[in-house]
Amino acid sequence: MKPSFALLLSAALVSAPASLQAGSVLLETPTEYAPGDAFTVGVRLSAVSNLALYNIELVFRTSGQPASLLTISPPEAPASGYVFPSTEYFLATPQIWDDEYRITLGDFLLTSPGVDVLPGVNDLVAVLTVSPAAGLIGPITVFVDSDSLFLDDPEGSSLLTPGTPPSALVTQTQAVPAPGSLVGALIGLTTLAGYGAARGRTRPAPAPPAAC
Repeated sequence: MKPSFALLLSAALVSAPASLQAGSVLLETPTEYAPGDAFTVGVRLSAVSNLALYNIELVFRTSGQPASLLTISPPEAPASGYVFPSTEYFLATPQIWDDEYRITLGDFLLTSPGVDVLPGVNDLVAVLTVSPAAGLIGPITVFVDSDSLFLDDPEGSSLLTPGTPPSALVTQTQAVPAPGSLVGALIGLTTLAGYGAARGRTRPAPAPPAAC
């Protein structure tokens, strides 16, 4: 006897995965920065199934220093390894608020189903180049704003893994004196030492005590 349509449908449902894999955002940052030297921040996704839309707002907080001391080059969608097959609708929007530099990354698909994101294959969202001014002091905190974070499937359902979005602290490196400064400091110390010795040699001898 041939199996009925109901039996075939039931078998298909049993063999289908129980749930789609949820995803999260990953940040790639250095541990330190030097004022005046640019560094990069990479934004990736963990493995996630059926992705059709993302909206990721990155926040760079400058610990009380004006955020205008940061310059972030407008990122472009990566040429390879990008999460979606097309970069046509990729968008990067910057905003500066006091001590926060915010940049929103977003893109979506018009087709269904969505894409399956695989680490090392198509997990890259963007790479940002951050240039701190020479006058910037203190650490830079980089984090993802949870209130504007979306990873959705084609039906608009969230694919986010429950939990706190990632953050990173990029501390300022200790300033190292330039070679010219070291030479100048050594010359200054040598001059002071020579001046002190000369004063010791030319100091007049004390006068003898007066006769009673």
